[in-house]
Amino acid sequence: MGISSDGILVYGIPCDEDALPEFMEEFEGDFDEYLESISGLPRWGEPGHDFAAQRAFRDACPVDFVAHCSYDCPMHIIAVRGTEYRNSRGSVTEPTSFEVPLEKIDAFTNWCTERSITGKPRWCLVSMYG
Repeated sequence: MGISSDGILVYGIPCDEDALPEFMEEFEGDFDEYLESISGLPRWGEPGHDFAAQRAFRDACPVDFVAHCSYDCPMHIIAVRGTEYRNSRGSVTEPTSFEVPLEKIDAFTNWCTERSITGKPRWCLVSMYG
């Protein structure tokens, strides 16, 4: 058996091939760490850290940060939350819909605009090897 890849279908904006978006550079692509830093909540290991509150903040974010290509040299897509379909190791995944609600697109676009991210979201079919 060799190494297989995961298929990923996601609605979003692909990032430049060789660079992280500016807002992610200091977090080296760790989107959860980025969200934790802007949440205003105590961070992991700090007194008062509340995992449930941190998770609620993350779940309210209209964006996901999807890695693809390979684990050793990842590329990224800034995606509308809830639009990622992943097909792992030969299993079959059937997307439930290709329609993205306008309110999700608007929230995504506003989030991107606040961070000077340009581009029009679109469906992207990519893979993750490794």
